[in-house]
Amino acid sequence: MHEVKKSKAIEEAGIWQVKYYLYYLEERGVSELKAKIDYPLIKENRTVELTEEDRIRLREIIEKIYEIQDMEQPPDSRERKICRKCACQDLCLI
Repeated sequence: MHEVKKSKAIEEAGIWQVKYYLYYLEERGVSELKAKIDYPLIKENRTVELTEEDRIRLREIIEKIYEIQDMEQPPDSRERKICRKCACQDLCLI
């Protein structure tokens, strides 16, 4: 898998996004994938692999999403510094 980021920053959120893609494909029978993230503005790239710890963390996150989905009322949102730049700002409950 290959992802290109337009940002000048290597952010953990972008790495986890790619890890989720790998997890999603693995859950559907596509295994032993690796991903490459390119950052053309800073001429760097990263190779991303899914570890067992990543799988555990992703399962926990997905479970938390289902818990929020099943709530009668969503929890109050907390705007953080990172939220101002995010395309999902209006939808996110982190």
